[in-house]
Amino acid sequence: MQEDRVLSFPQAISMKRLDGGTWQTYRPRLLAFIQRYGEKRIARRTLVRLATDEALAYDPEGGIWVAHAGGRVLGVLAVRRAGIVLSMIVVHPLYRRAGIGVKLLNEAVRTTKRLYARISADNTPSLRLAKSTGFIIIDRIVTRRGQTIVIVARGAWQKKEAKACAASVF
Repeated sequence: MQEDRVLSFPQAISMKRLDGGTWQTYRPRLLAFIQRYGEKRIARRTLVRLATDEALAYDPEGGIWVAHAGGRVLGVLAVRRAGIVLSMIVVHPLYRRAGIGVKLLNEAVRTTKRLYARISADNTPSLRLAKSTGFIIIDRIVTRRGQTIVIVARGAWQKKEAKACAASVF
């Protein structure tokens, strides 16, 4: 399959925020990408929301951003209500640590002015990405199953919203 070959850099990487029509067109392909390369770290309820939330692409405090080059999807970032309701990023394994996640996050923060995320404490790559892009840890919570979740934020975040983000884990 074409997307399994390593992309030779520096090929032009494009970042695009999808509008509603484009999201509807590419949703099945992007959902397949997220399921394949999300390494089972994307919560089932997040996948369900991505599959069913018709307003996601129209959210002024969110949206769907795609990094692509040469017809290949390299990464996807989805955000709903600045990450309070949903925040998810997946980068193809062959292109990780190539700046794609950084570019996606920077585009989202530029648009939303702030961004929240919930990251499992054992997800070192995601925590490293968050730290390298200026996110700060604002809370740690333990779920009913004993999993530690780190709440991070960047931009003009607010304590009240951070608490809502933390509450959305349960």
